[in-house]
Amino acid sequence: MRHVFFNYISNNYQHEDTKPMFEFFSSVISEGKQLEYIEEFVGPFLHAWLPNVLASPKASDALNLLFNLVKFNAAYLDEYVVTGYVKQVVILLQSANSEPEAQRCLQVLDTVQAYSHLPSQALPSFIRALTRAVNVPSLTAETWKIMKNLLGTHLGNSGLYVLCRLIQTYDDPCMVRGAIYFITSALWGKNKVPSLSYKPAAVLPTIHEAANSEHPIVVYEVALSMQKLVGKMSLDLHLSSWDLILDILGILFQHP
Repeated sequence: MRHVFFNYISNNYQHEDTKPMFEFFSSVISEGKQLEYIEEFVGPFLHAWLPNVLASPKASDALNLLFNLVKFNAAYLDEYVVTGYVKQVVILLQSANSEPEAQRCLQVLDTVQAYSHLPSQALPSFIRALTRAVNVPSLTAETWKIMKNLLGTHLGNSGLYVLCRLIQTYDDPCMVRGAIYFITSALWGKNKVPSLSYKPAAVLPTIHEAANSEHPIVVYEVALSMQKLVGKMSLDLHLSSWDLILDILGILFQHP
């Protein structure tokens, strides 16, 4: 009967109230855990419906369903479907009204990374969301865990590039501060990412640009980054890196 119920839902969901229809849908697929007979249809269907559901009072239940769907049925989700899910969860994360909602969004993103294949098209929006979320103290540890796992995958080099480009092109001080925090943690933090073999010289020019920021939280994060770099790797730095570090410190001292 599952396919019969699903056909009814897919033909009528646009014409009925979201709440009862979503509850029916969730029940039909056991909250995302059972897709037998309709495996190839659920992913694209939810992809089309998700924006409306996440904008409704059923947003929390939709996140739970997404979590289960990706965890137990990732093999049936096409790349464009996963990309759409990530983009919608990122939108919700950036406008989350409560800490539990934000944490659930992060859990869904972490599940996508752990059980599915994060499409490269979704990488920029995925990373931008994390650079904002890491500024919330209660979310910092979870956000860094997700970013560290991401940078440890085949997308690590691309992820580092996105972080650098974000610092160079975005004016949002929270995002820039988050990007600097991630780069620092990944390359010379106490729990750095072993698979990233870049020397500090690769990212110091980008941090040099950030040092010119007029936003105090960005300037503070740059100063903290340089303190950690010198404290941990002073004996391994080349002369060119020291030149950049001294230039950065000179810029920082010029700030009031």
